[in-house]
Amino acid sequence: MPAAPAGTPWWAWLIATVIVVGVPALVTWLTQRRTRQDVTAIKEQVANTHTTNLREDLDRLSTALTEGLTKLGADHLAAVESIREDIGGLHSETRDLRKDIAGVRTDARQDRRAVAALREEQADAMKRAVEQHVSDCPLRNPAA
Repeated sequence: MPAAPAGTPWWAWLIATVIVVGVPALVTWLTQRRTRQDVTAIKEQVANTHTTNLREDLDRLSTALTEGLTKLGADHLAAVESIREDIGGLHSETRDLRKDIAGVRTDARQDRRAVAALREEQADAMKRAVEQHVSDCPLRNPAA
């Protein structure tokens, strides 16, 4: 330890030296302690505690995932194809129904025309029958 400046009591010099050297040492020790705890926690997370190689585990998972996605993709394609066939069938049925509806409409138009023609024919026949009855009626025609 260096000598105390002239006029400084030895005990003051000792306290100053302890403060100058001790405070940074205490701060360093506390920081190092915290850092050591952090490193221990990180080491627990990173340490290889299982028996198989991480690369082998990842390769196995990758293979399983690829196979699963391939099967899922094939199933998806089959489902889409089935839906396409169903939609194609529905389009065909819809076309057939439209043709049937067009035929029914045509038949209905023809039937309406036929009914209208029959009405006119019946109305004319009734009119002729009434006119014939009126002309032949003995009450209107007493001389006949």
